[in-house]
Amino acid sequence: MQLVVKGKNMEVSEKLRESVEEKISRLERVLPDIAEAEVELSSAKTKSAGSRYEAQITLKVNGNLIRAEQYAGDSLSAMDAVIEKIDRQIARYKHSKFGAHNRGTSESKTMRPKETVSSAEEEEEEEEEEEEEEEGQLVRAKRFALKPMDVPEALEQMQLLGHAFFFFFNSESNKVSVVYKRRDGDFGLIEPE
Repeated sequence: MQLVVKGKNMEVSEKLRESVEEKISRLERVLPDIAEAEVELSSAKTKSAGSRYEAQITLKVNGNLIRAEQYAGDSLSAMDAVIEKIDRQIARYKHSKFGAHNRGTSESKTMRPKETVSSAEEEEEEEEEEEEEEEGQLVRAKRFALKPMDVPEALEQMQLLGHAFFFFFNSESNKVSVVYKRRDGDFGLIEPE
């Protein structure tokens, strides 16, 4: 496993680096397929002393990403908290890959939507609500390679990353698609016509 430890707005001491390496090596025992681990520790001047340090871990495992981030009052506490969170993400990943629901038929891998795609009226209402919210500014742009995958894989990847949506190339429809988490806890799929 390749390990990258970097600091943002802070110097990563040798003691902290050794602690990070030790904690990440424990993860490798739980999930030996980790190809690369990136740990970013950062410091920010905030009003809340309990969220001045952030620890972020990104693991590359068999073409998938598992990511977690946590904030704390000091860098070691932030690292401990993010290790606990990434442990839960790894357990979810292992369950989804090797759990009982994957031993059955391919039916368990298909998404069964509760409802069809929302109507144009609902989309217009959502757009109006977004316009009413306070307008912000673009502060970050990301570029990434689109990996062909099916909807269940995209949902899994979204959950492993801890995001509310995931942009992917749908191998079933050969279209660029988005899966997202709905307010009611279910998931939605957006595809172009």
